[in-house]
Amino acid sequence: MRQQLYRGILILLGVLTWFGYSDNATAALKTYRVPYTVQKYKTKQTSVADAYFIKPAKVIVLSNTYEVTLDIVTSHELGKYPVKVLLINGQYPKVTKKIVGTSYQYEIKFSVTKIAKPVIGRMQVDIDSLNYHHKYPFNIAFETQKLPKLKISQKKPKTPTKVTITASSASNWSSKQRSTSQAKQAKKNHTKATKIAQQKDNLTQKAKAKQARKTNQQLIIVSFATLSAVVGLAYARSLLK
Repeated sequence: MRQQLYRGILILLGVLTWFGYSDNATAALKTYRVPYTVQKYKTKQTSVADAYFIKPAKVIVLSNTYEVTLDIVTSHELGKYPVKVLLINGQYPKVTKKIVGTSYQYEIKFSVTKIAKPVIGRMQVDIDSLNYHHKYPFNIAFETQKLPKLKISQKKPKTPTKVTITASSASNWSSKQRSTSQAKQAKKNHTKATKIAQQKDNLTQKAKAKQARKTNQQLIIVSFATLSAVVGLAYARSLLK
């Protein structure tokens, strides 16, 4: 009985310790309230859509990123959830929707590392009663003066190796370039001369073969004429007998 009681107390202490650690971890992530403005794309002019966004934004600073939460509120008169944030900072945001009274509320969550620069997004607005259906990009400019910087370790860029060019090294380089160019030209000339010599040799061999055929034809004709003469002479002698 006592062992079961001790075991139960140990389990209870473990659970309480875990919850205490979880609460401390959550409390350590401080949430900053950051003013911002929704602007027309690539300008500093306030967009009409800025009226849908509730200020300020909620920003949690992690070690290597900012977790941002934006709230949007639209009235029932504009229809059911007329505003859709399609992309923000190149991401599909996590969107939570709920109806409160006579308004539609959206919670948009995304992450960003360079929050001091304008964050680019794209939204779609559909208001059926006004026959208004548009998609367009926008900027969000955050006022980041009170936000701490991220603890991202940035490697220092390597210093490029300095190359000193003296007159002698430049002269040597120029000589090497000339030698290389001359070698390439000599190789090119040699290849061209070899090709021409092969072409001439081929022509000579063709001419010799043609001449040989012609000579053979002439020999055949002479041999045939000689044979005809001998046969004719023999026939004439047989007649005289």
